[in-house]
Amino acid sequence: MRKFIYFFCLIFFSTFCISAKTVKTGYYIDSGDFMSGFGPEDPKDGYAYEYLQTIASYTGWEYEYVYGSFAELIEKIKNDEIALMGNVTYTEERAKDMLFSTIEQGSETFYFYVLTENSDYVKSDISNLNGKKIGINAGSYQVSLFKEWCAENNIDCELIEYHDNDQRGLDLNSKELFGIIESTIKGKNSVTQYWVPVFNIGSAPFYFVVSKGKPDVFKKLNDAQET
Repeated sequence: MRKFIYFFCLIFFSTFCISAKTVKTGYYIDSGDFMSGFGPEDPKDGYAYEYLQTIASYTGWEYEYVYGSFAELIEKIKNDEIALMGNVTYTEERAKDMLFSTIEQGSETFYFYVLTENSDYVKSDISNLNGKKIGINAGSYQVSLFKEWCAENNIDCELIEYHDNDQRGLDLNSKELFGIIESTIKGKNSVTQYWVPVFNIGSAPFYFVVSKGKPDVFKKLNDAQET
């Protein structure tokens, strides 16, 4: 009996090792509770990280994490330098360059934040935003969403795109920026007690995306999510 169990385990282990696939996966360097651990030696945690581990439990994948900002990683997906990344909002333009998972990964709501001391000033007259510097995540869906919001509300502000969310937060705290656009995911966000959301800019579901050069990864991802 022991020999049988040993033989069975050996076959299972060998089969798993043969079928295991290393998937180059985008890992955000500045996403707080969503995906923490900014380098190979850092402990990993967060909603997106745990979701990836669940996917791997069905696919047998091992991940080779590639670190970067959203704008950097989205370009790597387009160029087939990485196979997979999460937290990408669907647009028709993006769908030309990458494959979107059938099932959404989650949803997020976007807010306009200011320092607590400025909240009443903004709420009293939205036109006070005219001419102000506003920080936003470079290359994100938020850029077009906020531009539409500004057009609808006749706001003419200076939009500054950041590749580093930490620096964007520091610039808000130091008053280099008047406000920022930030999102909340599953009720969590990376904002501080000194920032106040004064306007809801909009919301949208987000998805995993796969390089068009990796159809096998795309199929396994969809199968795992459906499971």
